[in-house]
Formats: sequence, structure tokens, C-alpha cells
Amino acid sequence: MPNGTKNFLIGERPTPSSPLLHHLVLYACYGPADQYLPMLGQEPNCNWQNFSNPCTGFVTEWAPGMSARTFEDGYGKPFGSEYYEYAMLETHYNNPQGIAGQTDAASYTFLWTDQQVGVEIGTLTLGDMQVSGWFLEPGKPIVSHSTICTPECTERWPAEGITAVSVFHHMHYRGRNARVQIIRNGTEIAPLSSLRDFDYGYQFAKSLNNVKLLPGDELITTCDYDTRNDTVPAAGGQASQQEMCFAWVDYYPANTVLGCTQVNPSYGDPTQPNTTVGYCVQSTQENADMLYQPPETTAPTMLSLKLTEQLL
Repeated sequence: MPNGTKNFLIGERPTPSSPLLHHLVLYACYGPADQYLPMLGQEPNCNWQNFSNPCTGFVTEWAPGMSARTFEDGYGKPFGSEYYEYAMLETHYNNPQGIAGQTDAASYTFLWTDQQVGVEIGTLTLGDMQVSGWFLEPGKPIVSHSTICTPECTERWPAEGITAVSVFHHMHYRGRNARVQIIRNGTEIAPLSSLRDFDYGYQFAKSLNNVKLLPGDELITTCDYDTRNDTVPAAGGQASQQEMCFAWVDYYPANTVLGCTQVNPSYGDPTQPNTTVGYCVQSTQENADMLYQPPETTAPTMLSLKLTEQLL
């Protein structure tokens, strides 16, 4: 990324150029700079099944239907040596007919400034960050899949909380509806977001009316799918014929909060407990933390695990 201790992205100009393009994702690479230097200047890694994404932050994504955007005047996403200095662009293609001889040069152009903005924007990843390991029942008009951002994770957030300004719901072709519920002090309040009649060919970042999220909140991300055309269970996964369930939330003020969800440790390591645990991602940590609550205790215990190939 451009040099400097603190710069700001203020606009995005994706350039999709092929009908086979599934989506573009730009990740923020937090961590020691030397960790990423061997990747610089290398040919793109197309062996995606044997690739572990080293970058824990999310900057932005293009998917079918999306167009360029510019943040409101005075808003910007920070980057630089105080935040992250490297980013990784991931490009997904979908070629179900096996058309030969296809080439592409999809790209992202960003507008940026080194002048301080009034409102610094961060991005929180909700949904199924494990991507694979789950399945949808076939032959149903609506099948739901949910993940929970647990209070044990959100209690680590800044005391003043964060304010959500937009959300981008992402599923694949079976996707029908999506929502993010807020449970506060044991009571469900107005949802962060709900989206009906999802259309894979028309995806967008949905503006929110400055929704406040507080430490201790529980956030439930749910995706509904139509599996009536499936005769066998539909798997979660990166392929277009599989499914995903994500909600990327832009919020202010930007801080160390990057992701919050739950995972099953046994998916990445069969020696680990086959249970659901909280998964907290913050930029101040070299690895994300999993919170595991043993059956006979009340306080969650840290598992120093790192998801590898299961992470998007």
C-alpha cells in the first residue's frame, strides 16, 4: 500500500471485465510486515485448495450487481503503518461450462488521501468464516444457516461500542433472505439488518441508519436458502455451486475489531473438541482467539488455535 503511517481510502472503482468473474475480495494483512514479503512480486497463487489466507482483515468486495462507490465527505477507511501496509486481492472465477481459452484482467482502483478524515471507517466480518464443514438439507423451499457473534467476543470491544453504517450480505445462487439480529441483555431489539429476495446477480452494500452495537451484544447472522433443486445436501464452500453466508459491516470509529463469529475447532483439527466456540478476530492479535467453554466451568477458556485451509 502507499507509504505513510496513516492514510485513508475514500473511494472504490472495481473493474470487472469477464462474465465468468464470481467476485473480487481485497483483504487487509495485519501482522509483521516481513511475513508477507515472500509473496510480493510472485505469480498469482491459483492452487486455492492448498492456500491458507494470511490476511485477517476485510477491506472491500465486488460481486455481480455492485458498482463504484465513494464514501461520504469526511469518511475514510484507514491504512498505513499504524494499521496495515499490505493487502491481498483475491479473484474468484466460475466457469461451469469449462469454456477454454478465457483470459481476464479484473482490477480494483482506489481513491485515497493522506489527509486526516473526520470519521474513520472499519469493517466487521460476521457470518460463517469457516466457509466449509456445513451442509443444507436438500429439497426445501427455505433452509436456514446461522452463526453467532457471542457476548464473550463483543465484551472485548471498546466501551463506547461501534456504530454500523452499512452491511453487505453475501450468499451464492441458492440465497433467498439474510438478516443480522441483535440480542442485548437477553432481549432481542430491532435488527441490525434484514434483506429479503436476495438476487445473486444484484448485490449491494445496504445503508444503515447508524445502528449502535455495544459490548456484550449477541449478533445472530442467518442466511435462508432455496434447496428445491438439490437432491443431495448442499455444502458450504468457496465454489459457486456451494454456499456462503457473510455479512460485512462497515462501522465507525475504526478500531481493532475485525471479525466475530463461531466455529467448530474439529473442522480444522480432528484432535480438537467437536463443539461450537466463539471466534474473535482483532488486529492487535497475531492469531485470532477461539473461546471454548468446558462443560463444568462457567468462564470461557482460550484455545490458541488458528484456522487454516477452512478460512476464506
